[in-house]
Amino acid sequence: GTYNRLEINSIFLGDDMTIQAWINTSNVGQDTWHYLLMTIMAAEVGGPGNDWGFGINNSGKLAFGAGTSDTTIASTSSVNTGTWTNVAATRVKSSGLITLYINGASNGSGTGNAGNSLTSSTKVWIGSGQDGGYSFGGLIGEVIAYTSALSATDIQTNYNKTRSVYGV
Repeated sequence: GTYNRLEINSIFLGDDMTIQAWINTSNVGQDTWHYLLMTIMAAEVGGPGNDWGFGINNSGKLAFGAGTSDTTIASTSSVNTGTWTNVAATRVKSSGLITLYINGASNGSGTGNAGNSLTSSTKVWIGSGQDGGYSFGGLIGEVIAYTSALSATDIQTNYNKTRSVYGV
């Protein structure tokens, strides 16, 4: 198929962040590491680095990973359902806490790379990673990003405000 990506020549997200998106796919990524996900959004560099990736792993689970150890946290539920699904990830630098959300509800969390500043990349990609090899196979309807970790209530509010647009 044809895949498109958006390349942003700036690191506009900080070390604390939230990414929330509407996706529709039945595809999966290549593995469980953040740099082998089917990418929704990423600031990836080759080799070990203070970078990050957000996407779908090879089991169809939502995943977010960051930092030099490439710690990647996956959801408990699948998101490759072939229907519009709202997905979100938050990351807190001080604790390393990563929390994943599906359709406004928490769906997995874990910690990794506490204290690491995610500054290795100079670009952010939507729909693909740095080399274009792990493009998103499906539709991305909307991406919103914040330079802070939103609360569960804020994630739910965003979901509720936009779900009718996607027929949910």
